[in-house]
Amino acid sequence: MLLPLLFTLPLAVQAQFTYTTNNGTITITRYTGSDGDVIIPDTVTGLPVTSIGTAAFFANSSLTNIIISTNVTSINQAAFQSCLNLTNLILPDSITYIGFGAFNNCSSLTSVTIPASATNISQAAFQSCTSLNSVTLSDGVTDVGFGAFFACASLSSITFPNSVKSIGGTAFQFCSSLTNVTIPSVIRHKSCNI
Repeated sequence: MLLPLLFTLPLAVQAQFTYTTNNGTITITRYTGSDGDVIIPDTVTGLPVTSIGTAAFFANSSLTNIIISTNVTSINQAAFQSCLNLTNLILPDSITYIGFGAFNNCSSLTSVTIPASATNISQAAFQSCTSLNSVTLSDGVTDVGFGAFFACASLSSITFPNSVKSIGGTAFQFCSSLTNVTIPSVIRHKSCNI
């Protein structure tokens, strides 16, 4: 229901970004609008948007819903950190990199699906997302970084796909509601401090 609604937003809203150009691609460096519903566009000035830059949406209190286009492959460090009212997030299958603290302290975010293309979830990527109660790791994710879901107090269960090879220390520490964890046999016998 959210998807059709957001794609009907005026183009002017979608264009409220500052950006840099690098080798024929666009990196969004800052959202300059004030709307809560935001679509990261496929292109800007005819060039593909492939990256959301470091701290591009940092502490944006207006942001509630974000749809990221299928050209985007990387979400960089602290890109959405402390977006306290962000509740809905759709990550496309094109994402290969979720940076350090990318969604750290998004305290209203309730669910996230990590696509198979995002093989590595960086350190503290979803740390202190205290309302996060549903995390789906697609088969293809191989590494869950140190403290990736640290202090996600509402998270009650997590199933790791067979593709997961490593889980960083404290990845799920202080997840006080976590009662059900399914770990693939390939890492069951390794030291794992979740």
